[in-house]
Amino acid sequence: MPPPVDPQVDLRLLRALGDPERQRVVTMLNERVATAAEIACELDMSEPEVRSHLSVLLDNDAIEASGDPQQSYRATIRPFLDDAHWAQLPVEVRRALFAQNIRQIIEHLAPALASDGFDDPKAHVSLTRVDLDHRGWEEVADLLAGVLEEIMDIHAESVDRVTRGESSATIPAELVMLHFQRAARQARTNPGAS
Repeated sequence: MPPPVDPQVDLRLLRALGDPERQRVVTMLNERVATAAEIACELDMSEPEVRSHLSVLLDNDAIEASGDPQQSYRATIRPFLDDAHWAQLPVEVRRALFAQNIRQIIEHLAPALASDGFDDPKAHVSLTRVDLDHRGWEEVADLLAGVLEEIMDIHAESVDRVTRGESSATIPAELVMLHFQRAARQARTNPGAS
């Protein structure tokens, strides 16, 4: 049984982003304006399927149409669900969204590893295993959500500086944050050991 709907939850946002394919469309439209045909080509989807998703996204105010003859679309929201929204999704949908994001991460890592994507001394990759009680788990989740919000603010400020001519260009970067429970076989038998 799903938890009771939090009054802070916008059901339009859930309808828009609670589907892996629609989330892919919104993610793409956060990066650039595109037509239905361009979306279909880039995301390897049929154009009727894309148009169906665009209709749901338009109905839920997640995107807007240009109105020009080519009918291009742009996102009006970020492809992000906060904890209150996330909790309203069935576990199967959350798993599908996680799987989609992890596939995209893997697809983007290979080219970055093969080129100069990790050459900058400020690039960061780490794997840290920790043992947390319930309160610690919640604290880490809240901290990561706050960090992501701050990063999105920095992103907006960076784009604004480039637009105003105060900076020459942006550095195309990707941020991946994973916070998950280790599988039982990977969990340490003695949580106090280091």
